[in-house]
Amino acid sequence: PDQTLDDLDSNYMYFTEEDGIGVGVYARHDKDGCYSTLFEDTGARAGDETVGTATSPDGTRLYVGFQVSGELFVVERKDKGRF
Repeated sequence: PDQTLDDLDSNYMYFTEEDGIGVGVYARHDKDGCYSTLFEDTGARAGDETVGTATSPDGTRLYVGFQVSGELFVVERKDKGRF
């Protein structure tokens, strides 16, 4: 993984990865080791690099930047929970 963010409250580690085919943000649950995809782009952003993973002070938003395109994504959970 390139960028990692470990949330001790939710037992998830969030990380970014790119492989030349796509870029994305993923999560790994610390207790059972299961992986999940938060989002992944194999189209317009393929070849870009994810940078700057962070959460808002209240933990309800996850921020992810893209180096080449200069975009910043703000991700919120549908259930309004914390990351």
